[in-house]
Amino acid sequence: MKKILFLASIIASSLCAKAQWIDGKVLTVFTAKYDILTNKTVLVDSVNWDDPAFELPIGFSFHYFGNDVTDLYANDQLSMDGILFTQDLNIASAANMMGFAVDLFNTRFDGHLSNPNSSIAYQTDTVNNKLVTKIQYDHVGFYDDTAGLDYINIQTWLYEKDSAIEYHIGKSSIDPNMFSNYFVGSGPAFIYGDNLDFNNQTWDKMYSLVSLSPALADTNTLADVMNNGFSGLSDFPDSGTVIRLAPAKINVAINHIVLNENISINTIVDNNLIVNLIENKNEYQFRLIDARGKTLIHQRLTSARNEIDCSNLCPGNYIVNMAKNNESLFYKIVKR
Repeated sequence: MKKILFLASIIASSLCAKAQWIDGKVLTVFTAKYDILTNKTVLVDSVNWDDPAFELPIGFSFHYFGNDVTDLYANDQLSMDGILFTQDLNIASAANMMGFAVDLFNTRFDGHLSNPNSSIAYQTDTVNNKLVTKIQYDHVGFYDDTAGLDYINIQTWLYEKDSAIEYHIGKSSIDPNMFSNYFVGSGPAFIYGDNLDFNNQTWDKMYSLVSLSPALADTNTLADVMNNGFSGLSDFPDSGTVIRLAPAKINVAINHIVLNENISINTIVDNNLIVNLIENKNEYQFRLIDARGKTLIHQRLTSARNEIDCSNLCPGNYIVNMAKNNESLFYKIVKR
């Protein structure tokens, strides 16, 4: 009888998709409700903002590409307003970077005062006993849209403790005829960069998302970006899409494991994985995700005892995601 066991080590020795792993973390994509920030601190909201520069306090120590970061910076010289840097590039010559590469501005810019105002803001919340700083780009427009009619809504979430990064996509409006004008390169580029050195024009690593299903990132050389722009997606993600980069939580057990106070998972019986909802008050979305980020099993769980058919799974490494409301738990497993 084949069993599913929880790995004792965070490094999976036989993952087949190297681009899946960035900064020692696993890349996954799922859906969740997009909520506008209600207790935010505004960083940028003037009518004519374009290429803003600001400093954003994270509120805790965030670990990113080997560095502990407490502040993020937007730079007004690069025309990539969705990119945040871990150092002030007016002082430092090198920094790590995260975000989405696009030239943004206020949709009310240049006299279009009837358009909704665009703003950049942040707030820090507590989710599952962890601080989460959320950076919101609200109804921000594209510099190449002279009428200011197209816009996107995006939030970047940074998690305390496990240093997870999530990009949450809200409602957006993009003219298909302007798609290539807005996104330099092959499409929208959500990027993760290590040690961008402006003095020497080098970087150690640069990844950009190229697929949502499966969730895949590609490496970019500096020459590629200078000549062709970042690798990117072929379409802008739908509202409700969440792009998550986070370490998989590891728990060790042979026959039984408690994920939290409400969920337990047993090893399989006759090729069924047993998921018990200890307090059967809320439904959970169960996803089993392969090493390339593709969801193989997706079920809505509402019963106290749930049997997940795993008979068609090949031996290998997988991620289990249990989600409800704003809670989303990830665990790495292997089928032998």
